[in-house]
Amino acid sequence: MLARAALVTSELATNAIEHAASAFRVRVHRAGPVVRIGVEDVRPTPPQLRAAEVDHLGGRGVAIVGKLAQSWGCDVLPHGKIVWADLTAQRSQPSG
Repeated sequence: MLARAALVTSELATNAIEHAASAFRVRVHRAGPVVRIGVEDVRPTPPQLRAAEVDHLGGRGVAIVGKLAQSWGCDVLPHGKIVWADLTAQRSQPSG
């Protein structure tokens, strides 16, 4: 779960830097087994899923978040937006 959370946070933060060209704020909230990671920036335009060319280094952030999160979305705010992703903590199986 930690690795998924780190990658989702990195992708959302990178999108804020690349597409909003602004400072951003990361919010993390846990409710039971669900952890919501949100990245807030000043641009109100929602993220868009797009097809990345095989030889391009970028353009896959939203697709990565979509694969790792149980759900994700974007809430437009009066001063920008917050893009969020919900991850569910997986319980480890007892060994032995």
